[in-house]
Amino acid sequence: MQTPRPNKARMSKFKIKLMLICFFDSQGIVHKEFVLQGQTVNQTIYRDVLVIHRKRVARVRPGIARTWMLYNNNAPCRTAVSINEFLSEDSIHPVPEPPIRRINFFLFPKLKNHLKGRHFGTLDNIQ
Repeated sequence: MQTPRPNKARMSKFKIKLMLICFFDSQGIVHKEFVLQGQTVNQTIYRDVLVIHRKRVARVRPGIARTWMLYNNNAPCRTAVSINEFLSEDSIHPVPEPPIRRINFFLFPKLKNHLKGRHFGTLDNIQ
């Protein structure tokens, strides 16, 4: 007679997902924007976020308000013609994407370790 296979513990999938657009510099977070649940970030939404971010930089980092640069990855909403036109009109200089994205190696693992095993339950708790 065969013995039954032992049950494996499995992580349950989160029922609530929330996307965050975050802008930061060496001093910390400058601006964060939560995307509405179920909404896709397209060039229109990203442009609106950039407008808000530009105003926030002027308010919280006045020393760099005219000289800050933006690192964008190659996501379609960030490489759209309308986004590039907006950036050039406002003299916002995009930084070219480096061959190795250091943020993926240093920042995200730290965030994941900090959040690992935590369950928030509601959108308000996540935010």
